[in-house]
Amino acid sequence: MQPAILSRMDETRDQLLTRLLARLPALRETRWSRRIAALQRPAWLVGGVVRDLALGIDPLDIDLALEKDSLAVGEKLAAALSARFVPLHEDFGSCRIVLPEGGQLDLTDLQGATIEEDLARRDLTINAIAVRWPDGDAVIDPRGGLNDLAAHLARRAAPGVIHRDAVRTLRVFRFAAAFDLAIDADTLAEARAAAPALRAIPGERIWTELSQLLSRSTAAPWITALDVHGVLDALFPELAACAGVQQPPLHHLDVRAHSVETVRLLDSTMADDIIAPAIATPYSRALVRLAALLHDVGKPAAAANGDADCHYPEHQELGAAAADAACRRLRLPNADRRRVTTLVAAHMRPPQLADYLAAGQLTPRATRRFLLDLGDDWRLCVALARADLLATAGPLAPKDGEAKSRALARHLRDAADNQLAITKDRPLVTGRDVLALGVPPGPEVGRLLEAVAQAQFENPALSREEALELLRKKVGQPSIE
Repeated sequence: MQPAILSRMDETRDQLLTRLLARLPALRETRWSRRIAALQRPAWLVGGVVRDLALGIDPLDIDLALEKDSLAVGEKLAAALSARFVPLHEDFGSCRIVLPEGGQLDLTDLQGATIEEDLARRDLTINAIAVRWPDGDAVIDPRGGLNDLAAHLARRAAPGVIHRDAVRTLRVFRFAAAFDLAIDADTLAEARAAAPALRAIPGERIWTELSQLLSRSTAAPWITALDVHGVLDALFPELAACAGVQQPPLHHLDVRAHSVETVRLLDSTMADDIIAPAIATPYSRALVRLAALLHDVGKPAAAANGDADCHYPEHQELGAAAADAACRRLRLPNADRRRVTTLVAAHMRPPQLADYLAAGQLTPRATRRFLLDLGDDWRLCVALARADLLATAGPLAPKDGEAKSRALARHLRDAADNQLAITKDRPLVTGRDVLALGVPPGPEVGRLLEAVAQAQFENPALSREEALELLRKKVGQPSIE
């Protein structure tokens, strides 16, 4: 997408229109378009597909507006295309057709008496452009969407459209980020005013929009924008409660400001060659940024057990519980929720391990335990901890913290790629071996297997015979001479 966006930086409305019109004939030749033509029902190509065609982006998702009966037409169309039919919103007469060749069609009844009224009810002008389908060549652009695309401007389609559906507050920022647009002042003011109503929006709708912002390779400017315009506090009362909660002299910001700064500074970890393999996955970026935003939300509750020096015992555990509640509110899948809460619970471990490593006191057991507890997300935890460190710039902040973090990352990478990989790929003993020594089935079998795995981690050259000998000693059987 990015090359197409960059290539249009100096394009005029006429150039965008020319490209749009030039790409319509190929779209008319698709199987789904021919089926719609056969139905002989008034329809319009609308929204993102029209915008993307003008920008030179190949659309996978097609939005179509019909005068009426979209659900009935959609069911018939899905059957004709051997596609999957998914009803979406009965009130709006909307449905989705998942095409077997990839991509999807979304059909919706006109929201208004005419296509022009429908477009006036959409979120941004760049998403309020239509083409009569499949037999029209005239572009219907009453809100000036092509002009705004040419001017790199995100502007509401009409006054009040963001208030009508508060999730559009997030969509304003999401589209501005995706297409490198400035946000019109009136649009920004309405988004800011509508932000408190986000609390009433279903969590899955929030996460659909927020995750796309958080998954960007560079998110700091948009985190700042969400913060300045009140969106973060509306979405996360846990974060808002951190305002004014003071920190020890390691810090220069209160808990809330520090948390937002930590999210912003995750951008600076992206180029690290050890962290990059994990951060390169967009959805993992979204999850670690969410964890960074929530990593200290346990501090207000922990403050009750704190001291005059602002130490907050057990804030990681309390924070993980609060993060779990936030993830449930956003309706994250269980596996993603566990990833976020594990990162929050573990975010203090990398700096502790780094100190032990620098002092020559980091044990193989502690190294292996961290890698096993974090699994594939150990790199994300290191990234979060490093951003947390970089966001800590008080008078007592350690000067060598980042160097220690980088040394720890190298140590963990080598241990994961070598010792841990060997114990996973080539286990020396199995549960059958333990049972053969007379150990009854139960937790003791797992404890003995763990002891051998730890020994193999510490000595990758350990042989099977040596592992069996270790088992015999632990079980109390005589050695084989």
